[in-house]
Amino acid sequence: MLCVIQIWRKSSSKYTLDGRRVEFRCTGGKYRIADCPASVYLLYHADSYDVSLFKTEAEHGNHNAEPSRGLPADLKVFVTKKFNDGLTKPNAILNVIRERNMTEPPKSKLVNFLQQLRAEK
Repeated sequence: MLCVIQIWRKSSSKYTLDGRRVEFRCTGGKYRIADCPASVYLLYHADSYDVSLFKTEAEHGNHNAEPSRGLPADLKVFVTKKFNDGLTKPNAILNVIRERNMTEPPKSKLVNFLQQLRAEK
């Protein structure tokens, strides 16, 4: 799996007998909880001006294309359409979602999104 957003941050730096080793970790996304197993490090050789780049064999395995916060994009469009049609209560919208066999979001996320829509209106 490819990393959707490859953002590397410096995680540590230490001096070894071979030279200075600077390690970088993939941050992978804004709302990611688990650390990505992929990492790279630079080795600044002590006996020359050479720099070597090393990377782990691990893939970017835990990145989501879409953050897990809030409602999915397709559900936001659907809820916005129903809100504009006059359904403004979360339970009524959840009933319509259940009738159409769509993935049901947590009620708290739906309530927060409806509050956002009301504030915009």
